[in-house]
Amino acid sequence: MARGEEKQPEIQIDDLRPKETIAGYRATWKEYGVVTYAELLPIDDIPVRGFMLECEYSTATGRAAGPRQKELGPTLVTHIRKRMVEAMRSAGWKEIGGQTGTRKSIWQHSSQITQGQRDQHEHVSVTLDDFTLPPLIATGKNRYYQSGAIQGDVQAVIAFWPAHDQAHPDAYHLLSGIDCYPLAGEPLAQEQEKRANTVLDGLRFQVLAALAAAGWRVCKQVAGGEDLWRSVAVGERSIPNEQGISGLDTQQQQQATVTPAQDEDFQVLTVCGGRHIATYNRTIVKRSITYACSCCGQPATRAMYPGPTPLYCDDCGKEVTRKQTRERVARLRSLKAEREAKSE
Repeated sequence: MARGEEKQPEIQIDDLRPKETIAGYRATWKEYGVVTYAELLPIDDIPVRGFMLECEYSTATGRAAGPRQKELGPTLVTHIRKRMVEAMRSAGWKEIGGQTGTRKSIWQHSSQITQGQRDQHEHVSVTLDDFTLPPLIATGKNRYYQSGAIQGDVQAVIAFWPAHDQAHPDAYHLLSGIDCYPLAGEPLAQEQEKRANTVLDGLRFQVLAALAAAGWRVCKQVAGGEDLWRSVAVGERSIPNEQGISGLDTQQQQQATVTPAQDEDFQVLTVCGGRHIATYNRTIVKRSITYACSCCGQPATRAMYPGPTPLYCDDCGKEVTRKQTRERVARLRSLKAEREAKSE
C-alpha cells in the first residue's frame, strides 16, 4: 500500500426485500478496527407490527475499545445509520410512526403495510391548545400556547407566544414550524416536506378559527405582514383558585371536569405541569372501540382507555403470542446447538 493511501471501509448491507420469517436485516461498517452495526429488527418478533432500527459498535477483536476507537465509534454509527436508511428507502421501506416514549421510528416495507397502518400514516392527528384560558397565569406571567398536528412521519407545530411589542405589551403572535415525527435530527425529504407543509396549512386554519372563537382579535400588523393578536378579555384579572389555577371560576371548573357515569370504568391521572402549565388531574374513561384485526381482517370490539388501537382480535392475539413463543424457543435451541457444536 502506497504511503498516505487511506484504507477504504468494508461495508455490507443485507438484501432488504421482505422475508417470510421473523429474521431481521443487518448492515455493517468496518474501519480502523471498529465494527458498527445497523440492525432492522421486528418489534417483539412480530413483523406485522413493524421494525425498528438499532445501531451500535464494537471492536473487531472483541476487546475493550481504546481511546481512539471510543472516539471513532459514534461517528461510524452515524455513517452506518445514514447508509442503512438510504438503502431502506430505496428498497421500499417507509416510516409508519414512532415508538411511544422514544424518538425511534417504526418502519415497514411498503408491500407489507396493513390497511390500519396505511390509515394511520394518512390520518392527521391534531392537538389544539385551549385559547379560552386567560393569557396571564396565577403568577402574573404570560401563558404560552402551543398546538400541533401529526401525520405519519411528519409533524407541524404552531406556537402562540407573547410578541413583546412595545405598543401592545399584551399582544401575541404565531410561530410555526415543521419537522420529522418523531424528531430524528435529519432534514425532511422533499416528499416529507411537501406533506408537512400541507399539514401545517390545515393546522393554521384550525388555530385561526379557534383563536377567533375564543375572543382573540388582530390588533396590529407589523413589518412583513405578521399579525399581532390581543384577547378581548385581556383586561380581566382572575384570582387564583385553591389549586393555583387562574382564569376559571367555580362553575367553569365544574363544567371542565369530566364526571363519568356510575357504571363507567375510569381512572384519574395526575398530569405534572411544566414551565407554563399548572399540575392538573385528568379523568380517562373506558370506551368501546371497533377495529379491523390485521391478521384475520374481521371487525373486533374492545373496551379500553385512550391509547393506540390494538392490532389483533382476542383469538388472533393469542395465536400470534403462541407462534411468537414457538419461534423464539426454536431460535434459542438453534443457537444453543451451534454453541455446543463449536465447543466440541
